[in-house]
Amino acid sequence: MKKKKILLASGCSYTSPNFRSDAHTLPDEQRSGWPMWPEIVGGQLDLEVVNIAESGRGNPWIAKGLISNIIKYGDRIEKVFVLWTSADRIQHYNYTVHPLLDAYGNEPIASEHHKYCGLNELKWPPPLFKENRIVENWMRESLLAMYTVATICEARGIDFV
Repeated sequence: MKKKKILLASGCSYTSPNFRSDAHTLPDEQRSGWPMWPEIVGGQLDLEVVNIAESGRGNPWIAKGLISNIIKYGDRIEKVFVLWTSADRIQHYNYTVHPLLDAYGNEPIASEHHKYCGLNELKWPPPLFKENRIVENWMRESLLAMYTVATICEARGIDFV
């Protein structure tokens, strides 16, 4: 029996099958567990859905996951749909210097005493952002991720949205 064609999806929190709403006005049991857009679209297109999205991931991570799954599933993929996240979503693989965290003199910005705790406060002044080309690098990384996935899909004849 021939296997069903695949809609491969990835993206931000609004794509993740494990998304949990932070709307505290809803009861806990209503804050997650509903089908996300890839499942709804996949059902309408009669495609098997492979949804690899995870909340809190940046565009380079999204692209790497899509590319890995394009290789894994090969010709079974009919469509790749992506809801890219914001360009300033930075992926953290370890505790390293980061422009949005406090700097403590000559110590590493993040150490065992000061762990990464979120991207909710801007800690570097604008001149440091400009000097280190932070925004330019965020944009370059995101656009490169998007372009790479689009080019691979085009080369393989996969519809890409």
